[in-house]
Amino acid sequence: MFEELKIPQGLEGFIFLHNAAKNPPTLPPHRHAEIECNLVISGEITYLLGNQRFTLKEGELLWLFPHQTHQLVDRSYDAKCYVVVFTPELVERSCRSEAHRKLIKSKDWLPSEQLFSKKLSSSTMADLARQMEGLVPGMFDARTLNREVGFGLNSGFSYDHEDPDFLNAGLAYLLLRCWREDGSFTEVSGTTALHPSIRKAILLLEKSGGELTGTALAEQCHISSSHLSRLFHKEVGVTMKRYKHSLQLARFWKAFESGSRPNLLEAAYEGGFGSYSQFFRVFKEFYGYSPKDLIKSSR
Repeated sequence: MFEELKIPQGLEGFIFLHNAAKNPPTLPPHRHAEIECNLVISGEITYLLGNQRFTLKEGELLWLFPHQTHQLVDRSYDAKCYVVVFTPELVERSCRSEAHRKLIKSKDWLPSEQLFSKKLSSSTMADLARQMEGLVPGMFDARTLNREVGFGLNSGFSYDHEDPDFLNAGLAYLLLRCWREDGSFTEVSGTTALHPSIRKAILLLEKSGGELTGTALAEQCHISSSHLSRLFHKEVGVTMKRYKHSLQLARFWKAFESGSRPNLLEAAYEGGFGSYSQFFRVFKEFYGYSPKDLIKSSR
């Protein structure tokens, strides 16, 4: 659950544009020593924090702190979100006044299952997005950054930047700028508390990679399969079928990216899909383009 982000020596964080069209649709529950700030610039993303679900929309700026275990469970096909991560060293060095020291002491004032967020004006969002875009490293294409930085599929990958000093200075500015923009707590829209059976179902599905049948899952959660299905959709915001497909796609991406010569059919079977036609249908539903387009972009 605790994730080592593997930030290279000399860098005080990283930044990339999370693009729904270029990466797996879900993340396992995790937390990390770094503070994370997200800016949603289009579409919607859905997070779980403990037993709470939060849906975030365009223009929302949110913070995720080291004591908060969070999980991306779904996003719209058009979702784009800047993800900015700040190391503890950068935060300690930058936050000297009492107003900013709250960033370091988040555990003292913010519950682990409460998101800290604010809806920005369109002009402020556009200005922040431009500044963030200027810091994204130029040596990696967007797909590589989404795959490696966002999901850590390749343990040998090393985030790099053409100008580390510029990146570090920009991250320090963004840390304070985003905090000043976000100076008061705003409850995120769509907050929903999860039933214990749903939380258990999510953990079991994560552990099995989406392989458990609805009946087997219901038995382990001590609830009827029909009730579990209805409750899952209501509380998580997506159907259990879609969530299982998202886990299968995450396994597909891992298999596809790990091979020196990517093979769609083999990777689809590795992901748990029963046929290429099923894989094609699910892939197109989640990404809006065909798997063959993925092969073309890999060349």
